[in-house]
Amino acid sequence: MEKTRWMTAYDLLDGRVEVATPSAFIVGAGTAGLETAEYLARRGVRCTVVKRRPEIAGKLDPLARALFLRRLEDLGVDVRTGVEVVRFETDEEGKTTVIARTYPHQEGAPELRFPAETVIIALGLRADHSLADALADRYEVHMIGDCVEPRDALDAVREGFEVGLKL
Repeated sequence: MEKTRWMTAYDLLDGRVEVATPSAFIVGAGTAGLETAEYLARRGVRCTVVKRRPEIAGKLDPLARALFLRRLEDLGVDVRTGVEVVRFETDEEGKTTVIARTYPHQEGAPELRFPAETVIIALGLRADHSLADALADRYEVHMIGDCVEPRDALDAVREGFEVGLKL
């Protein structure tokens, strides 16, 4: 990764970094990865999104999911499932190739190779309890949303509503 041009989807969507290449390779086709692809594709960046598991945007309502996937298709986003990223190789000229394999892995299956001008990582979120822990000695704290565990905004809204009812 030291030689690869990469960033996280979260830094990109928060405006801390920008994609300055004509194409991007996004690892992770959960909501964040797909939203990143839509954001970039609307700005003219060609996007390939891969996910190891077969389900795409599984947390979305079925109608919202269908509409979202249709928008991605209309924007030309290449979404692939059953692809497990193994490593990144960057040559002396700075060109990166993503080395992957089919998932589940089958012995003797050929490597998959994808050119990648910019790699975007859209996985691996963890809950952050640090603010709640720091305030717990002085205030009554009710944790909701991503500080409990990374999920969608609707989960946080529901949990906030439930806490509000109890107060």
